[in-house]
Amino acid sequence: MSKAVCPSVTRNRLTAEGSILCCLRRSNSAVAMPCISEADGHSRSAICSSSQRRPRSPVASSGLPPPGNVFYQMKSRDTFAPLGPYIVTADEIRDPHQLQVRLWVNGVLKQNFNTSDMAHKIPRCIEWVSSIHTLEPGDVLATGTNHRGLSSFQDGDVVELESDGLGRLRFHVRDELKRTWGRETRLDMANKGGKEVTTPQLTGKYAAARS
Repeated sequence: MSKAVCPSVTRNRLTAEGSILCCLRRSNSAVAMPCISEADGHSRSAICSSSQRRPRSPVASSGLPPPGNVFYQMKSRDTFAPLGPYIVTADEIRDPHQLQVRLWVNGVLKQNFNTSDMAHKIPRCIEWVSSIHTLEPGDVLATGTNHRGLSSFQDGDVVELESDGLGRLRFHVRDELKRTWGRETRLDMANKGGKEVTTPQLTGKYAAARS
């Protein structure tokens, strides 16, 4: 089973972000969105579930310095962004924008959203990224997550991620510092009529001093 190892850095929390990924089968540079379609197979050849081990991970550490350069540090730590458990060809998924994505922490459902909720569809994502740099065959592009179900996790947690038709990914969380955070999600807060804020670190190194 995969492990997500929490780094010893100051941050607001460590979270799991469920999403689907697309794996490129052709080189793409400055691709215009109208050129990308299911029929021509120009760019998207495979989709898989994600949750943490390299660029744009779903384990994300927030609150890292410097202020202008946080995303690389947040999402690119060793053991972040495990992918899987399967990669499938595009013809095996009827509509990548109609997939249910679910994520559990210790058996408790934390994320449950449909990819129809994506702010930007896969063709638009490919168009934008390829306008910045060339996408090569085998490159993996994450499509993002629904933030209202993000949940802080900590040492000993078991995280499971499932996407329709793509199997279930399971991994353990390890934090040698044994820090703890609040467990509420933004959705939990909203359902209680409260303000949606980042869950605080409660104990351990880097926790704010209590007055």
